[in-house]
Amino acid sequence: MAHANRKPITVYLTDEEREQLTHYAKKIGISRQKLIANLVDTGLDDLKLMECFGILTIGKGVRDLLYKMKMEGVDSLNACRLNKID
Repeated sequence: MAHANRKPITVYLTDEEREQLTHYAKKIGISRQKLIANLVDTGLDDLKLMECFGILTIGKGVRDLLYKMKMEGVDSLNACRLNKID
């Protein structure tokens, strides 16, 4: 049984987030559930590494900055592209 060692969890997503997950799951040929599980696994691995190297706090600061930008209506990905130096 594929879910023998897993427990369900409720996550609230916006319609846009759900559509993005559906898009990428279809693009790489896996279920949305599998994509989310992979993202969680990868994210947890990243957090462990950040904690190990003592940079978890920096990651929190970046997250807080991106959240503030979002709340102010700044598209952080587009802002990043605009500031890219060739």
